[in-house]
Amino acid sequence: MLTISVHCDPLTESNGYLLQCRDEALIIDPNDAVGLGGMLGSTALTTIILTHEHCDHIAGLSELRSRWPQASVIASQACSQALGNAGLNMSRMMSVYLAFQGKGDIDYPGFVCEGASRTFEERLRLEWQGHLLECVGLPGHTGGSTAILLDGERLFSGDYLIPGGETITRLPGGSPERYTEKTLPWLKGLNPGLHVFPGHGEPYVLRKEVLDAL
Repeated sequence: MLTISVHCDPLTESNGYLLQCRDEALIIDPNDAVGLGGMLGSTALTTIILTHEHCDHIAGLSELRSRWPQASVIASQACSQALGNAGLNMSRMMSVYLAFQGKGDIDYPGFVCEGASRTFEERLRLEWQGHLLECVGLPGHTGGSTAILLDGERLFSGDYLIPGGETITRLPGGSPERYTEKTLPWLKGLNPGLHVFPGHGEPYVLRKEVLDAL
């Protein structure tokens, strides 16, 4: 039986998702190693998938890798390359960004991560514990942004389709042109009724009104 749990980082309000089935676990966006690691219990972490390279979604990646070295890390090629750049992963400017968001004076250290162990350009399909995951490269928010479809019924959207929020394309790696040309048509083609698990905010069921407003 598949279970999906969410860990929201209290500082950045980013979501990390833990999928567990039988005796294996998969993490989408390792935002916090302590929080997600504590939820694993005795389940073996075998796979980590990144929706994009920004630091609030990858802050726990290196620690989780050190604790579960057998876990495969999957990301788009552009995302993988940006992991090692403190400017593109936004950790270098995160203190300023958090202050702008009203979080106060926080010393957020810049950091880099090793690249992914498995990368793709446009799409990647993989089976995990009898479930089909399809990773789709969707540049715009960042160069390496990815949406992840699970069994065609659930969508892990990263920083797209944030409840009540607009898509941001002005941060490091962002491109309004690529978002408009490639990603927006894909998002508009989604079917209402899809269960969306966003990078920030609560999961929800996609409605036609949300798609029409894009």
